[in-house]
Amino acid sequence: MKGKTFESLRDKLGPALASFSENVVVKSIQRGFMATIALLIIGGMATLLASPPGSAETASGIMLLWHNFATTFATPLSAISFATMDTLSIWTLIGITYVLATSLDQDPVSNIFGAGTLFFVFTYTPVDGGISARYFGSMGLFTAMVVAIVSVYMIKFLIDKNVTIHFPDSVPDMVARPFKALVPAVIIIIFGVCINGILGMFEMNFPTLIVAIFKPLVQFTDSFVGVLIIAFMVHFLWSLGIHGGAVVMPIAMPIMVRNAAENMEKISAGLEPTNIFTVGFYGAFIMPLIGMVIAMLIVGRSVHIRTVAKMGLVPMIFNITEPVGFGAPVVLNPPLAIGRIVAVIFSTTVGYFAMASGFFALPSFQVPMMIPGFAGLFLSTADWKTVVLWFIVTAVVTVIYIPFVKAYDYQLLKQEKQDEIEAAEAEKKNDMIAAGAQEV
Repeated sequence: MKGKTFESLRDKLGPALASFSENVVVKSIQRGFMATIALLIIGGMATLLASPPGSAETASGIMLLWHNFATTFATPLSAISFATMDTLSIWTLIGITYVLATSLDQDPVSNIFGAGTLFFVFTYTPVDGGISARYFGSMGLFTAMVVAIVSVYMIKFLIDKNVTIHFPDSVPDMVARPFKALVPAVIIIIFGVCINGILGMFEMNFPTLIVAIFKPLVQFTDSFVGVLIIAFMVHFLWSLGIHGGAVVMPIAMPIMVRNAAENMEKISAGLEPTNIFTVGFYGAFIMPLIGMVIAMLIVGRSVHIRTVAKMGLVPMIFNITEPVGFGAPVVLNPPLAIGRIVAVIFSTTVGYFAMASGFFALPSFQVPMMIPGFAGLFLSTADWKTVVLWFIVTAVVTVIYIPFVKAYDYQLLKQEKQDEIEAAEAEKKNDMIAAGAQEV
């Protein structure tokens, strides 16, 4: 495949994908979910500390200290878990609502109140002694996402149509604003109650309906084929010069956050996690570009390749791919682009089936994307065996990259040699001109 073919694909796909990634709703969903990452990390640490492996009766040394710590601080660790993971849907609702309302030039505070009210109307489930909080955690994430979008657009529509209370200009804005939001809030509540009534006729509630709608997508994206398609699309689009993450992440991030939160909830309950596709998996196996840099350092002979590899090595360790992606470049460069796609197919395949085998712990705890792959995999699984797996996969990925790097390096060496010849001829020509001028 020639570079012109890559450019043709970019020109055809680029506008539509750029329009999707820049859509205000898509960006709000992505930013809203990204805002919860810090809470998931904190909640994951609390869950890990509260869930030591094995039993206290058979533990010794450090493991016994861990069990004692978990027992002594069970209450504060549970409080942290509740404040982060168990209420994740509420925080996600606030994040998406704030970003979307701000993007549409709406008042974020009144929109958050409206979205929150509608969310609680939909998720209200009375139990003996109070209400159930089952939809405040991972089970309510998609409900929170839908409610945030619906409520913001409903409020915007009502305000744009002047379905609100109006005050003279002499009334201060801080006094008028709460009353301006009153009518839309009442209409939203009535809307929620009516939806509940209709769904109740079918013995359903709104969160159950939303879970049923999103269930096929969740199951597909956590399957091998789904994960492989996501991995392929990220790197294929990058190869065309399109930001693959910006296109894929609005779809993948809610799934990964939901999967990680559900895994942590299961661990807290003493159950085995079941979801493979999380941020920990993504950072470890879908971002294998470190192998490209190592291959460049091993077989690269051209000045360009070696310079890019040396400059990009440290950023690449921390999953910052742009210096190599644009410096090599990988973008619109068939040898490296094809190598990148082949490598990610291998690493994703091995990583997925290794996790599915049951020999390795699943990546359940939320980790920052900007930490080295082996460290992120260990922190997300608490399993030292996954570190060995990461280094094995990286070694094989490096070998996969070598022929592709050598092919591109050969082109660069030819070009550098041609440049040297041309530079020498130019210098010789300049010397001849200078000598002729001296004779004159």
